[in-house]
Amino acid sequence: MTLVIAGLYKLYMHDTYKDYIIEVHPVNQSGASSKEISDLDIYESGSLFICNELKHKSFTEQDLRHAADKVLFAGKAKLNFIIGRKIYYDYNQIQPCIQEYVASGFLVNVVPVDYFALTLLSLIKDVDVNRYAKYILQTAIETKFKEETMAFIRNTIHKQFGV
Repeated sequence: MTLVIAGLYKLYMHDTYKDYIIEVHPVNQSGASSKEISDLDIYESGSLFICNELKHKSFTEQDLRHAADKVLFAGKAKLNFIIGRKIYYDYNQIQPCIQEYVASGFLVNVVPVDYFALTLLSLIKDVDVNRYAKYILQTAIETKFKEETMAFIRNTIHKQFGV
């Protein structure tokens, strides 16, 4: 999921921004790196620009608060909290938390991955499938994804895009 969103950001940023860096952090790690703010950090002109936390399993209010507080500590006021398919969360538990952050001037965008991906796709001038596929694969290599994940990516890219 992280690579899919990172790849879409790459296509969008390429058309829209000049000096940007997309940092994909290793999946399911503790976040102990001093540079890591969220799962997918985007910098523009050397400054933190967009933070994205991606959840592929059920989460709680504490998970949301942990991600938001890391972004706040980094001096930013926005977080995309992107949730995977078939994720369970208690809306009644999460909504007051979101409202609390919004009331303090911090935007928490809790959004399903499919909606987020479609939104990014709608902002991209020209979807270059070849660039997208190559970026995903190269980023997976550089980020040291598991070999089994790499094989899945290669197979899917070949099946879906013929690349």
